[in-house]
Amino acid sequence: MIVNNACSTAVTSSPAAVLTVNTPASITTQPSSLSKCVGNSAAFSIVATGTAPLTYQWKKNGTNASGTSTNSTYNIASVTTGDAGNYTVEVNNSCSSLVTSAPAAVLTVNAPVTSNAGTAQTICNTTVTTLAGSNPSPGTGAWTLASGAGSITTSSSSSSGITGLTVGSASSFTWTITNGACVTSSNVTITVSSPATSDAGPDQALCNVTTTTLAGVGTGTWTTISGTGSATTPASSTSNVTGLTKGASTTMRWTVTNGACTAFSDVIINVSSPGTANAGTDQALCNSTSTTLAAAGSGTWSINSGSGVVSNPTNQNSAITGLTVGSTTILTWTDTAGACSGTDQVSLIVSAPAVGNAGSNQNFCDITSATLNASTSVGTGAWSTISGTGTITTPNSPTSGVTGLTIGASSVFQWTVTNGACSNTTSVTIASNAGVSVTTQPSSSTTLCTGNTFNLNVIATGSGILSYQWKKGSSNANGASTASSYNIPSVVFGDMGNYTVDVTNSCGTVTSSIAQLSILNLSIVTQPASQTGCAASNVTLSVVATGPSLSYQWKKDNVNLSTQTNSSLDLNNLAFTDAASYTVLVSGCSNSILSDAAVLTVAICTGTEEETINNRFRIYPNPAVNTVYLNGFAQDLIKSIMIVDVAGDVVYQKTDMNAPSYEFSVANFSQGLYHVILFTSSGNKWVEKIEVAK
Repeated sequence: MIVNNACSTAVTSSPAAVLTVNTPASITTQPSSLSKCVGNSAAFSIVATGTAPLTYQWKKNGTNASGTSTNSTYNIASVTTGDAGNYTVEVNNSCSSLVTSAPAAVLTVNAPVTSNAGTAQTICNTTVTTLAGSNPSPGTGAWTLASGAGSITTSSSSSSGITGLTVGSASSFTWTITNGACVTSSNVTITVSSPATSDAGPDQALCNVTTTTLAGVGTGTWTTISGTGSATTPASSTSNVTGLTKGASTTMRWTVTNGACTAFSDVIINVSSPGTANAGTDQALCNSTSTTLAAAGSGTWSINSGSGVVSNPTNQNSAITGLTVGSTTILTWTDTAGACSGTDQVSLIVSAPAVGNAGSNQNFCDITSATLNASTSVGTGAWSTISGTGTITTPNSPTSGVTGLTIGASSVFQWTVTNGACSNTTSVTIASNAGVSVTTQPSSSTTLCTGNTFNLNVIATGSGILSYQWKKGSSNANGASTASSYNIPSVVFGDMGNYTVDVTNSCGTVTSSIAQLSILNLSIVTQPASQTGCAASNVTLSVVATGPSLSYQWKKDNVNLSTQTNSSLDLNNLAFTDAASYTVLVSGCSNSILSDAAVLTVAICTGTEEETINNRFRIYPNPAVNTVYLNGFAQDLIKSIMIVDVAGDVVYQKTDMNAPSYEFSVANFSQGLYHVILFTSSGNKWVEKIEVAK
C-alpha cells in the first residue's frame, strides 16, 4: 500500500501482508471392504488431499474404533468375530471441512471349520469305496486326489464314492473345507490289498515219527486243525511239527494274509504206527559233534534228517561224527524184519553253547525297586537271587523288575541261560545307595552378644562319604566350614544372618533348615513410669529391655534393693516411706544400663478430696524459670528437701529445717524434669514432679 499527501512524500507499507488460501480435506481413495478369517490381520487405508495437517478418525458402526484409529490406515493384528462391522473414517483439517468415507468398508469375519477326512481304510481286492469326511457346515467341502489313482464321484459330498482304485497300491484324498476366507484340509489314505494265495504243500505219509517239516509257500501262519501235532515256528513256511501221534493223522492249515485279504490251504500228515525196533533214547548233547548210538538188536542205521556220519551203520552201538552244533539229527534204526513195523528213530539234539549276560552292575540312590537288563543270544534265561534282598517279579524275563531292595545295601542276582543241554550263568550287582538325610538339624535360632561363641552342629546319614559345606545366605561361610560342625569363636555384627549346611554324597546334596544368628546390644525399650499410689495400696514398676541373658537390680534413691532382681518391682501395702525415686540397672552382653528414674508419690486417700489436697504440699509455678515456692505444711513442717534429676542424681539438698513453706531458685538448673522430695517432721515423705523451662 502507498500513502501520499501535499508534501509529495509517498510512503509504502512494510512488511507486505500475505494471503494464504487453504484447501479443504477431500477423500480421493475410499477404504475397501475385507473378508478375513479369525486370527488373520486386517488393514484399512484411505488417501485424502487438502492442506496439511489432516486429521483422521476411524469408526466402527459409527463409534470410534478401538486401538490406534487416528492415522490414514487402521490395522487389526488378529481379527475376531467381534471385529466384523462397517468401517468409515472422518478426515478434517484447518478448514473444518469434515468429510466421511463412503460407502462404509465392510469387514466380514469367518471362523474356520475343522476338516477331518476320516479314518484310513485298508480294503481287499476292490476298486471302489466310500469316503467319510466331516460335515463342512457352515462352509463347503471339496474332495481332491492327492496321490495314487481313483475317481471322486461327488467331490462336494463328505461321503462321496470312489471308483477306479488300483489293487495293490494306496491312494490319498484331500478333504478341503472353505468358509469365507477360512480354508482347512486333511487327508485320508485308502490302501487296496491284492488277493492272498495259500499253498500248504503236499500231504505227507510218514512212518514211525512224531516230527516232520512242513513245506508251505510264502508268508503266513500255521495252525493245527485236527490231530496232535503243533508247529514249532508258526510263522515259518518250513516250520517243524512236533507232537505227532503215531498211527494217526494231523491236519495243519497255512493261512496267508495280505493287508485286508486272507487265504488258506491244508496239508494232511499221516504217521504210521512204529514196529518193534528200538533205536535207543534220544540224546541231548551240548556243543558236541560226536556221540555213541545205543540201539537194541540188529539192524541198519540211516540218517533221516540233519548231519552226521555213522561209523558202522550195522553196529547198534556205532559212533556218529560230524554232528552240527545247534541242530538236531534224526537217525532211523531199521531191524532186519524190514518195512515200517521194523523201524525206530532216535534224535540227537546238539545244543549250541548257551550265551547270556546279566548286564552291567547298577548303582541307584534311595530306591527299593529296579529293572534288570540281561541279554540272551542263545537259549532261555531265568533269574535267581544270590545275596541281599529283592523279589524278582518276572524270573524268566531278561528285563524283569526287582522289588524289595534295601536302601543302603547291595543285592546280587544271577542270570542262568539254558539252551538244551547247555547252560551259562552270569551275575549282576544292584546297589541302592542311601541319599543324604539330615536327622538332626542345626539350632533354628540363636541370639548372642558380640564376642560370644557361635556353634552349629548337624547330624546326617547316607551311603558313602558325606561332605559338608556351611553357608551364610547363599555364600560359603567364613573359616573352617566343611565339617559337620561350624564355629565362630567371637561373633561380630557382620556374622548376623541365616546359616545352612549342604550335605553331599554320591546321590546328591541336601540342604539343612535355616539356623538364624541374631546379635543384640543391650537396650531399654520401655522405661519405668512415675506413679502416684494411695497409702496401703499396691504399685508395680516395670521395665522392658532387649538383649540375651538379662539381669536386673532395682534401686531406691540410688540404693540397691537386695531382693528386687526381676524386670518388675512390686510394692505392696504402700507406706509414706516408699515414696522415692526408683531406677533399675539392666545388665547383659557384658554391659549395664541404668533406667530413667520413676518417682513414686504416696498420697493419703482415706478422707475427702478436699482433705487430701489440704494434706499435700503445693509447688508453683510449674513449669518454673527462676524461683519456686513450696507451701501447705502448716500442720506438718518441712524437715528436709532434696531435688533429683531424671538420672537419679541429687542436684539440690537442704536439711535441718522446720518450715511451713520454702522457696528456692532453679535459675541454674538445666532444662528438664526434676523430682522434689520432702521429709516432714511427722516422718512423712512427699514427692512431686517439677519442670524447669528456659
